[in-house]
Amino acid sequence: MELARDAADARLFFQRLDQACRATGLEALGWALLPTHYHLVVRGASAVLSAAMHRLNRSYARAFNRRHGERGHLYDSAYRAYPKAPWQAAHDVKALRLLAKKWVSKGPSAAAETAPRLF
Repeated sequence: MELARDAADARLFFQRLDQACRATGLEALGWALLPTHYHLVVRGASAVLSAAMHRLNRSYARAFNRRHGERGHLYDSAYRAYPKAPWQAAHDVKALRLLAKKWVSKGPSAAAETAPRLF
C-alpha cells in the first residue's frame, strides 16, 4: 500500500510528524517519504523515540484510513532505529535530501514538493 497517494496525504504525514516531534521533544533533521516507507533522521532522547514513532504511525494510519475509506495497518513491520554519531547523522540528512529529490522527480504526485520541509 502506498503511504502517500497524493499531496494531501504527504501534508497529512508531515503534520503528524510535526505533532509527534513537538509532543515528545524530538527534532526532525531530515526525511524521505517514499511510496512504501519513510526514512527519518531525528535528534533527541532515545527514551522518547518509541513513543514518537508510535504516535506518528498510529495517528497517520488512522487519518489515512479515514480519508481513503481503508482499514488496518499501513506498515508491514515495526520501525527500526539506528543510533548515529552527529557526523553520521549529517551525512544521512544529505543522503535523504538526494533520495527525496529523486522520488519527487519520479513520484506519482508532487507530494514531497508540497509537504512542509523539515530540514
